[in-house]
Amino acid sequence: MSTCCLASYAQDKQVLRGQVIGRKSGNIYLYASGSFRNGHQLVDSTKLTSSFFSFTKPVDEPAAYFITVDGAIGQFYFIWDQAVVVTLKPDNLNESVTEDSPVNEQLRSFADTVETAYVQKKRANREAFAVAEEAKDEAKLEQLGQAYYLLFMQEWYAIDKYIRTNTDTWASLFILIKYHKSLGRKATLALLSGLSPTIQSARLAGQLKANLDDASYVITP
Repeated sequence: MSTCCLASYAQDKQVLRGQVIGRKSGNIYLYASGSFRNGHQLVDSTKLTSSFFSFTKPVDEPAAYFITVDGAIGQFYFIWDQAVVVTLKPDNLNESVTEDSPVNEQLRSFADTVETAYVQKKRANREAFAVAEEAKDEAKLEQLGQAYYLLFMQEWYAIDKYIRTNTDTWASLFILIKYHKSLGRKATLALLSGLSPTIQSARLAGQLKANLDDASYVITP
């Protein structure tokens, strides 16, 4: 979502509508996604009605949630930024999709272009490392260790570039929150200070900065 005045949310009630493919009945659970030191919190639950369900909540600014379904695999993470439509896949909730939500579309684009690529590359590296470790191939282990560090740095720069390029989007704030411990205190503060004034004034941005300013908060320098 492009930057807009936070006051425009003004506790407006927004409806999340969804469908669980292939399910006619069952329970749906909505959790507020834990950030920083807070754990996940169950905020609502409902029952399916002929595959469909809905939740209604006041939304004063975009916030992270996830949904679970009785008997379904995984959980579906999303940002509730306005009236959202979700289609849930019970064989793998992680592959579910949202509609009519700019911030979720931006996060999905980031995942497709950055996250997925590095997840696959790092997985392949770990698998090769396990083979080399079993073979006691020290030269290969050193080579793979260096390659893994290079992948980590490349991913770090890709995240940094995305946030610096998209300073007026809520997606950048949620990406920064997700990766702040990997980026480190100094880099996260620099990226946070580069976001638009509207995004910096968000409650979540304030919570992120408060944790970073707390010397007892465990994070790399």
